[in-house]
Amino acid sequence: MLKALLLAAIVLAGAAAQADELLTNAEVQLRSLGEAIADAAGSGDPASVRFRISASPIVEAAAVWDASGQLMYPDPDSLPHLIDAAALRALPAFDALRISADPATWEASDASGETLRYCLARPDHVCLLANRTALADMIGATPDALTAALFEPQTRPWRLAIPFVLALAALAAFPLARRGILRRSASHPTDDPDAFTIGDLNVSPRRLSGRRPGLEIDLTARDIRLLRCLADRPGDVLSKNALYDSGWGRDFMPNSRALDQHILTLRRKLDPDRSRPTLIETVHGHGYRAPTT
Repeated sequence: MLKALLLAAIVLAGAAAQADELLTNAEVQLRSLGEAIADAAGSGDPASVRFRISASPIVEAAAVWDASGQLMYPDPDSLPHLIDAAALRALPAFDALRISADPATWEASDASGETLRYCLARPDHVCLLANRTALADMIGATPDALTAALFEPQTRPWRLAIPFVLALAALAAFPLARRGILRRSASHPTDDPDAFTIGDLNVSPRRLSGRRPGLEIDLTARDIRLLRCLADRPGDVLSKNALYDSGWGRDFMPNSRALDQHILTLRRKLDPDRSRPTLIETVHGHGYRAPTT
C-alpha cells in the first residue's frame, strides 16, 4: 500500500510539473508576441501592427488599449482592413477578458478550443486571438496537452490530491517504521549509477531530479538529456542542432524558439532566485555551453 501511495504521489507531481512547464513556455511565447504588437500599436502605425500579425503563425488577430482604456488598434471608425476584421468581431470578448488580466489571462474562444484568447496588462493592454495548434507546435507540445495545461490547473482534482496522497503515505509508513521495516531511504537514497554533475549541480536521471546547495530541483527527461549533452562536453560550444538532436531527437523539425524557451525555463529551475553560478552559458550566434568549472 505504501509503495502504491508513493507511486501515485510521484505520478501526480510529475504531471503537475509537466503542465506547469507547458504553461510557462506558452506564456513566454505569447507575452513576447503581445509586447511586440503593443509596441507597434503605440507607434501609431496600423500597418506595422498588421505586419506583425501576418508574420506570426500563431496570432490571428489582436487589439490594443492604452493605459487609460482607450482603444488604439484596430480603429472601429475607419474602413476596416482584412486583418482587422477578426479583431473587430472579437472586441467585446477581448474587452471583457482584459479587465481580469493580472498580468495575463486566457480563455478558449470556441467550443473546440482551437483558438485561444490571451490578454496581457503592461500597463496598457493587448489581447491576442491565438491558434492553439500553431502555439503547441512552437513550444514542442501537443494541442491537447497545451489545452490541459492552460485551462485545467484550477479544477484538476489530482492537484488537490497530492498532499492528501502524501499524508496517507506518511500514515501508512508510521507503523512500518515502528517495526523497523521502513528503511531510511529518504535520508540515504540509493546511489544512482547514471548520475552526473555539471558545475555544482548533481543530476539523478533515475529520480528525475537535481540538487544544488540549498536547492532541490524537479527535472523532466528532456531537461536531463540537454544537461547530459552539455555536461559531456564542458567548455565546448554546442550548436542548437546538436541540442535538438539530444533533447528532441533527429526526427524533430528544429525551431530555434522551442529550444530557446526550453533553456529559459530550465535556467529558472536551476537558479530560481538568480543567486547561483551560471550552468548554461549562451554563445550568441552559435549555441550554448557548460562552464569548465
